[in-house]
Amino acid sequence: SDDAVVTITVQGESWSGDTAWGGNYLVTSGAAWWYYFDTEGPATQAIYAGQNLVDGASVTYDQNSGAITIVLGPNMRLKTGSGTVKIAGYDEGELPSIRPAMGSSNPNQIYSGTDLVISVDHYRYYAIHLDVEVKD
Repeated sequence: SDDAVVTITVQGESWSGDTAWGGNYLVTSGAAWWYYFDTEGPATQAIYAGQNLVDGASVTYDQNSGAITIVLGPNMRLKTGSGTVKIAGYDEGELPSIRPAMGSSNPNQIYSGTDLVISVDHYRYYAIHLDVEVKD
């Protein structure tokens, strides 16, 4: 007879919540870190969550259509809820030197919702804030 015992352990995916910013340009580091998207830079820029570059994630701005497209990739997803994507627009000379408050208290906020393709008015700079979960 065959008395062998086989144990199979299936480990599920582990996700942790984080704040993410879209763009290639770091303004401040430390606890108040944030990145911004410069429309005079590359059309497609990175997304950072917890101050770490997220592989496969990006933000693209199409000047012709006026659309920002967010690609979360396989390692990131939006948290559950509303207002997990927030975008503020800034003209030349208006970009804050400290992390902007993202929410209704920010007079430059132009979007709050859950869409990943957003039509926006043209600004030189965008602060693109995401409430996400990242695969560990």
